Amino acid sequence: MELLKYGGRQLVIRLHELMLKIWDEKRMPEKWRTSVIYPIHKKGDKLMCENYREISLLSTAYQIFTTIIKDKIEENAESIIGEYQAGFRPGRSTVDQLFTERQVYKKFWEFNIDIYQLFIDFKQAYNSIDRNKLFATILDFKIHPKLVRLVRCTMQNTRCQVKIAGELTSVIEVPQELKQGDGLAPTLFNLALEHAMRRVDVNTILMDKSVQITGYADDLNIFGRSVMAIKKAFGNLEEAAKEIGLIINEHKIKLAFSFEAPPQSPPCNLIVA
Repeated sequence: MELLKYGGRQLVIRLHELMLKIWDEKRMPEKWRTSVIYPIHKKGDKLMCENYREISLLSTAYQIFTTIIKDKIEENAESIIGEYQAGFRPGRSTVDQLFTERQVYKKFWEFNIDIYQLFIDFKQAYNSIDRNKLFATILDFKIHPKLVRLVRCTMQNTRCQVKIAGELTSVIEVPQELKQGDGLAPTLFNLALEHAMRRVDVNTILMDKSVQITGYADDLNIFGRSVMAIKKAFGNLEEAAKEIGLIINEHKIKLAFSFEAPPQSPPCNLIVA
């Protein structure tokens, strides 16, 4: 990173030449295919792999290249991905979803309508995506074939090494998944999820139909006006998600419901001395 910051104009010229060569030939340096993974303990038993979060270190030059691809893909992706998703999108925030959900509750309480919510999470979302199905999906979304070929190039023959106690393991082949730490990965994940979401009708307001969904990146909240409506939406989503490799984490599914508005807080008596 320091080299890129202080390398000056000559380094910029060389990097530009390298990017053009990769762009034209759709081949990239072999060293870029190997990432170094640092496992970070989250909580619980330290002997259980699922209690660790992986942080991947990738070549900085590689990340510059994938940022270029990401920016090109995002020009189309924003018109492809549904309004339900607020995660990993420019100009949007998952905080916006909290405001949306609060307004939904207020309206349903106003009209005395019952509302149910199903919170779902995908199990190791980045690690489970089927690459070949992802490539087919983004082609179906009319992303330019050259960009798809470049995405495929970044995922061919990928490898990793794990750093534990200051030592690197031997090289491990990684035939599936999106690269953790890759700037391109969030956009590709959103496109993969969009493939599944199109099985669930989320294009009109909840007052006009039985279900609606808000997205927090890889966490989803299904609103419904009945348990049966939520069950049907969940079934369609689960089936479609499996087609591209996404598996719902059954241990993190939560159902909530509300039948009436919460009591109003008593007025505050303000005394000004």
